[in-house]
Amino acid sequence: MKKNIIKLLLLLMGVGAVCGCSHDKDEVIYVPIFSSDTTKKGTTYDYPNWTAKQSANFSVTMTAVCELPESLQKDATKDDYMSAHLGGECRAVVKPSDGMFFLNIVGTPDDSGELDIYYWCASTRYLYKVSEKVQFVPNKMYGSVDEPYVFKMERK
Repeated sequence: MKKNIIKLLLLLMGVGAVCGCSHDKDEVIYVPIFSSDTTKKGTTYDYPNWTAKQSANFSVTMTAVCELPESLQKDATKDDYMSAHLGGECRAVVKPSDGMFFLNIVGTPDDSGELDIYYWCASTRYLYKVSEKVQFVPNKMYGSVDEPYVFKMERK
């Protein structure tokens, strides 16, 4: 009898871990048991509406000619965007051209710091961030048309 009660309690605890009821609405919220749940779609984002900052003080550029990692190319469309941000300011926004992104990142000769580079996929509405450290260096060039740079990216 004692074993049956323990089994029943464990079963009820398991059900409580898988689903819970919202107090605001009459709906059931399902929580994945395993962190590697492959059915989880993740967060999606609307068009980010990035606008590159313009300034007469921006007299230098850094260029990145890049393409997406192979794993992201299947969902890529002409409506995707890539952007570069320095110190929280958007410094470049582009759409793809022939499968490549041509980022012309503007700045001043005194600008330095790590860039945040993002890719927004229109077909999935996923937002990705370049996971490697990229420093703003005036006149530096990443990649070329013949050999576009492939940044490592992770989904936000």
